[in-house]
Amino acid sequence: MAAGPPFTDRGLTGSASSSLHAKTFAIDRSHIFIGSLNFDPRSAQYNTEMGFVIKSATLAGRAAEVFENDVPNAAYRLQLDESGKLQWIKRKGDKEILHRKEPGMSWYQVLDIRTLSNLPIEGIL
Repeated sequence: MAAGPPFTDRGLTGSASSSLHAKTFAIDRSHIFIGSLNFDPRSAQYNTEMGFVIKSATLAGRAAEVFENDVPNAAYRLQLDESGKLQWIKRKGDKEILHRKEPGMSWYQVLDIRTLSNLPIEGIL
């Protein structure tokens, strides 16, 4: 079978390279959850996703260390300003950079999100 073209970002329709990601968290450094399940009613009721809870102090402890030490340098921390608007904070060394608009978003991605946010789909989210 011939290989097809590489996956590219397809905007609203998604892509294999941006759709699959794991949810992982440690509980008391003794248990770890790894899976694709989102913790919301829609995912629990309609999606065919799964997750594993593993009792392992070694795995849970290592995951907790990564989230405490590595993730803050690789991810944005979200917070609300005084008026309730979302802010993104990026750690760079010992400095923090505040973004008032979502970093890395093009104008058409912002337009897509604003358009979708007006659809009456709150009941299934």
